[in-house]
Amino acid sequence: MLADENTTPGTLPPGFSYIADEPTFDASRHLALEAPKDTMTLEDFGYGPSESAQFTSPVAAASPTRLLSDEGITAAQTVLELLQPRTSRHGDTTDFAGRKSIYFGEYQSRFLRDLARCPEMIGFLSDIFQTPVASHTMGHLGCQINLGNETPGGPIADWHHDIVGFTVVLSLHDPSQMQGGHFVYFKGPRDEGQRLLDSGRPLPEDRLVAADQVPMGHATIMQGSAILHAAQPMQNAGYRCNIVNSYVSRDVRAPDPNRGFLVRDFYPGMPTNPIYSEMARHAAWLGKAKLGTVLESMAWTEDRTRIIAELSAAIEDVTHCIRQLEVGDVSLEQYRKERERADERQMATPVFDPGQE
Repeated sequence: MLADENTTPGTLPPGFSYIADEPTFDASRHLALEAPKDTMTLEDFGYGPSESAQFTSPVAAASPTRLLSDEGITAAQTVLELLQPRTSRHGDTTDFAGRKSIYFGEYQSRFLRDLARCPEMIGFLSDIFQTPVASHTMGHLGCQINLGNETPGGPIADWHHDIVGFTVVLSLHDPSQMQGGHFVYFKGPRDEGQRLLDSGRPLPEDRLVAADQVPMGHATIMQGSAILHAAQPMQNAGYRCNIVNSYVSRDVRAPDPNRGFLVRDFYPGMPTNPIYSEMARHAAWLGKAKLGTVLESMAWTEDRTRIIAELSAAIEDVTHCIRQLEVGDVSLEQYRKERERADERQMATPVFDPGQE
């Protein structure tokens, strides 16, 4: 039950354009893929069998993994320099005050688009996660660049889990020049960690894993929807830059961890908001695979209740997306509540497996 590999549109959203004079991505020159030394499973993180079944991959995280060659690092740095005028800065009225990011990377740079989508990278990550992956169906989640904060000690990313299935945090800075700013994750189920934070208690130090001193061109690879993680504030004015690429599993049996939300004014300075169409494309992508499975596996039966249940499950992603679009843009506070509901829905939704007695 695999969804299509080709998940991205062939045209750019209105108002977006690729930067000029950027390097052309060449996998043979720019990649240096080296298998991680270690991987940790969801079971290692304390997830039980029934909880793990709600995710498409048994893998939680891998040790820092080399992705780029030296030439690839140089090319990526050139691209990042060309993208600097398109940096978005969050204002003082948000939880991200002073944070600098470049959003919608796949709509800004052909190099970043091709790096994320190249077959060599897709196959490499599929092997690590032990499930076939595809480039992200929602471009606004597929690639963004996080550049730290203008103010030392300012927030970068507080504790959270991702609204994407799989996350690749590619380092493009020299860690020896940084004080703080390291990537850290909680070695435990996301809900357990969130309950501790909500109660005002700190996360236990002996269960925190800091991915510090990650060399340039290496990445932290994880199932971001399952892992509570954060980026520590920088304590100096050093340069910090991560390219964050996200991927979806083509196996659509487990409840979908990839979520689009219409958050009012979250992306400052964007020429248009492509998220509405991206959410619809993602839901259609899931629905197409699930309806195809029903078509292939529907049993001969007079049990109308069963038939209705199978069809309803196949189109649930589409109907949920329609409900979101009908509501429209929401505040950041509403968004947080909707995320909590979506988490609860993911862990309670049965695995999609029609045609079974």
